[in-house]
Amino acid sequence: MTAESTVAIVTPSTPRPRIAAFPIAVAIASRLFSIALLLVIPSINPATVPRLTSLLSPFVSWDGQWYLRIARNGYHVAPVSVSVIAARHDFAFYPGWPGLVWVIDRLGIPAPATAVLGANVLFVAALAVIYAVLVDRFGTDAARRGVLLLAFAPSAYVLSMAYSEPLFLLVVGLAFLRPARAGGMLAAAASVLVRVAGLAVLAAKLAVWLQDRRERRALLTAIAVGLAFAAWWAYIWWLTGDPAGWTRGSLDWGRVGGIRGILDVVEKPTLFPLAALAFVLLMLIGAGWVIRRDLELGVYSIVAIGLGVLGGWVTSMPRYALVAFPVFALLGLRLGRRGTIVLAIVFAIGQAAFVYSAFDGPAATAP
Repeated sequence: MTAESTVAIVTPSTPRPRIAAFPIAVAIASRLFSIALLLVIPSINPATVPRLTSLLSPFVSWDGQWYLRIARNGYHVAPVSVSVIAARHDFAFYPGWPGLVWVIDRLGIPAPATAVLGANVLFVAALAVIYAVLVDRFGTDAARRGVLLLAFAPSAYVLSMAYSEPLFLLVVGLAFLRPARAGGMLAAAASVLVRVAGLAVLAAKLAVWLQDRRERRALLTAIAVGLAFAAWWAYIWWLTGDPAGWTRGSLDWGRVGGIRGILDVVEKPTLFPLAALAFVLLMLIGAGWVIRRDLELGVYSIVAIGLGVLGGWVTSMPRYALVAFPVFALLGLRLGRRGTIVLAIVFAIGQAAFVYSAFDGPAATAP
């Protein structure tokens, strides 16, 4: 073997650490920023930190406490809390994230620490995978700008909390990696056991198959996602004895959200909900740009954002829109390098404002 042939074999593997370095650095820097916000801002008035359990940390507020409760106690037929608006069942929360927390907790690591540390570590891994997807679909410049905007988005502080979004971003990123393999199909199926937004993966894969019927793997992946969702539906049916039991969880939570919530904000506008809607509108516009460039990721983005708009509280919609990661890449392409840097700074300032509004504002409300 000649020296030249040796070099030819070695050099293709050398750029890989460099490719991963940028998204990992962005992920770590953004997590330090979000963690600092969560440590400082809620400490101004700790009494405003909502809690379902005795835990007081802002890192396990709101949905984080639901996930921890499920990891400890499983799911229940009876609602965990009842308000004048709706009975809130714990099976509104999907099993992937609390199941992972439960597994690690069995290893002796306390569930709260597992959930918070795990969320941050998972996001670092997710951003590296998402970067690879974006490089493949849109090029390096778009990928760099996309992961930067995603990591510092106004609602990205939840990616350092005990929420399921980091795990979801990781499995969705794996589902869209090319070339498609069996692991991608499993990741796609797993996505719908982490968040209902996994149905957007089903829609995206069906769109690919409808465009080209030779794309059998896309059809098989859509079927796998559908079967995973059906299994979750069947479990809730078994748990509640009601074939429509799933609607008692997920849909009941949306009675004060969705289109009705948007109309309420329009009729009685306040700053934070208006800012939340403005961010979601920007994401929807960006999703329209994505679908022109890549049908699969465009359909995924539109459906993922749409599910959040139809079923979420207005103040939670920016968090749901985060999972439409391809949109950030197209925003970066449209804005250019300088525009992306400016928007990233605006996003970071907005994130501080969102944390303040969520924890210490005059009408603190769940992210």
